[in-house]
Amino acid sequence: MGKRSTPEFAIQWTKSTTGILFTWPESPKATRTIVIILKIGWWVFLTVAALQIMLSFYTACRVRNSFMQLIHNLFDTFSMVQVVFRMIIGKHHHHRFQYLIEEIESFMLNANAHEREVLSRCVKRVAPFHLSYNILAISASLGYILGPVTLERSLPNKLEYPFAVDEHPTYDIVYLWESIGVIQCYCSTAFICQVSLLLWYGTIQLEILAGKMKKVSSAQELKEYINIHHHILWYIDESIKTVRPVVLTTVAMATLTILCGEITIVGNGPIVEKMQFVVIVVAYSIELLCVAWAAESLTTACEDVGWELYNSPWLQNSKELNRAAIFVMQRCQNPPVIAISGLLPKLSMSWYATYISSTYSFFTTLRVILRKIEDDL
Repeated sequence: MGKRSTPEFAIQWTKSTTGILFTWPESPKATRTIVIILKIGWWVFLTVAALQIMLSFYTACRVRNSFMQLIHNLFDTFSMVQVVFRMIIGKHHHHRFQYLIEEIESFMLNANAHEREVLSRCVKRVAPFHLSYNILAISASLGYILGPVTLERSLPNKLEYPFAVDEHPTYDIVYLWESIGVIQCYCSTAFICQVSLLLWYGTIQLEILAGKMKKVSSAQELKEYINIHHHILWYIDESIKTVRPVVLTTVAMATLTILCGEITIVGNGPIVEKMQFVVIVVAYSIELLCVAWAAESLTTACEDVGWELYNSPWLQNSKELNRAAIFVMQRCQNPPVIAISGLLPKLSMSWYATYISSTYSFFTTLRVILRKIEDDL
């Protein structure tokens, strides 16, 4: 992947793709003018998203007698609601994002050769997936924006306006406005990469610490590594505070969006529209996979720290600080998890597989129901 596999490129790519969502915090050294511009931009684009939600509800009420049209508008509504939620989450955790990302950038700047090697290895493992996911989301967004070229509609969204939009320049302004909403939806998917980045950084730090624990040779070194371990766990806990509300809203809104998309796919719409929604549904399905993979890797890395300490030759031949070592090993067997009471017991790849299975079983049910209706007719 060359330059695309470097940590600097990964950071810059993630930062740029969040774009007009304004969830990526400015540098602590940013001027007051930059801060004010970013705040104004956040309010402007939050207003754009909120107005599109209101208009989608307005259209849904107008077309409530047409089931497929209603489902299409609900799809647009849920997509934009997810945008608003993520913009609010990013704003609420702005200060936390700022110092967490600042630590990542500082680590990259000051990393030694071994740390750089571990960092690059992780980026090469994760970057192709994140890049592919972003390309898929971009394709879905472009397909939606360019929908009027191949579909029988004049605008990207099937919205009804309380004024005429057939003539220029009103048509051009409305087209641009709806396209901005679609771009916000893409930036919303890129925000998932932003929060996953924090979890992957925790994993990298734990992998580096595990290598040090395996080679520990004195009580003083063990004390130093225990302090480092405490700091990493603090960083992970702070990261989870930002990830948990993102997962909560994603589970709720992405599920509703996927279900609406599936109804459109099995409906009687144009084949081009169905293909468009297939790409969109797949993109929304991968959102939780990004976080679930990062969470699973974080759990494994945390447990590996304890195992490496347990296998340390020095620890086997020394009785010093055995109590502290046992405490660290026990702590590593209970790693921090992303859980939501009553909804998500523990975010992991196995839970994600169950979630996808349950969500797409609805797709199979829809096909059976539709076939039965056609047979009755």
